[in-house]
Amino acid sequence: MSDTFTTTTRQNWFSRMMSSFVGILFWIVLFFGAFFILFLNEWRVDFWTLAEKAPLLKQTDSPNGEYGGELVAIEWDLPTNTPLGDTFLKPNSYLSIQRNVETYAWKENEETHTSKDIGWSETTTKTYTYEKKWLQNPESSSKFQVRTGHNNIISDIKNPSFLNGDLKVWDYSLEKQWLFIEWWENLVLTNDNTILNESQTLENNYIYKSIGTWTLSNPEIGDIRISYNVINSPLTNITSFWQLDTAKKSLSSYQATKYHDFYEVRKWNRTEAAQNLHWEHTMIQWLIRLAGFLCMFIGLSLIVWPISVFFDILPFLGTVSRSILWFINFFIAFALSTVTIIVWMIFYNIYALIIVILITLWVIGYFLNKKYNTNSQTQGSNPQV
Repeated sequence: MSDTFTTTTRQNWFSRMMSSFVGILFWIVLFFGAFFILFLNEWRVDFWTLAEKAPLLKQTDSPNGEYGGELVAIEWDLPTNTPLGDTFLKPNSYLSIQRNVETYAWKENEETHTSKDIGWSETTTKTYTYEKKWLQNPESSSKFQVRTGHNNIISDIKNPSFLNGDLKVWDYSLEKQWLFIEWWENLVLTNDNTILNESQTLENNYIYKSIGTWTLSNPEIGDIRISYNVINSPLTNITSFWQLDTAKKSLSSYQATKYHDFYEVRKWNRTEAAQNLHWEHTMIQWLIRLAGFLCMFIGLSLIVWPISVFFDILPFLGTVSRSILWFINFFIAFALSTVTIIVWMIFYNIYALIIVILITLWVIGYFLNKKYNTNSQTQGSNPQV
């Protein structure tokens, strides 16, 4: 079931022009922030080389003092001897538990349509659609445009994740706050592995709790359904990269640089894990480069926004001017982003930096020598009388 409401507002030219000038303030942040983003991105460390060079230890090895304080790669299976459970789940040999709580609630969808009017004004039509859905984090009805008839009941049951505290390699404890594992499996719920009270039922792999006498196939606002994702023990064929502290008998994060810590757990052997780290670094690097470019493009678009607003005296002129300016801004942002990326790539690569310096010195020397030869020839062809 869904229902729809529409609102229409009209903004005059003066108000639009003032808003466009306010946008110039955001231009400063976005445009110059783009250079900072691109700078930090090229500064990021690719841990691939560290991962490949780290000493490789097996679960059958017995580490000694020679690896103390070093980054090590450990290929092992991750078991646990301590059962882990939850309020609605009986303890079992889980490495980690993720509880998923969904509430049947109203969801507000907003669709905006803007049209330019002759004489610089602008009309905005917003359509609000309300539908009932299962949501993990439903919004409070107080934030809805239309509150009447769309009252959400917010559950006090949260969506936590639990990590087993009994995780060790050899007799070394793990700093579990650093442990990042993302291999969840959906747990099949049965009467044997769940803890239910009289107000809860088990339906379609969900623990279902109704505020009335409703069912999962016919729920009401405020009803709750709970499912679980788990990581079962043992987790086999994984590689972790940690700093080995032989004195404290612990595995912790490795300080690769002054500003970069390194700690990873991957479900592959060491070679595959290192390759995956490199692939992940490359993907994130290009995504951040794209984000820097978009910040620069949006910033440039904001600074010329007042021009488009002025031409909106006739809507088609405003549309044409925006298209032209966006086209120009796109290429300016692309050029500036590309140059910035190349400059910082060279700056952070010592070998490339040396090559660029040598080429620059050669070019300067070449032109100075050419100028000197030209001056000498000129003086030779014009002897003093």
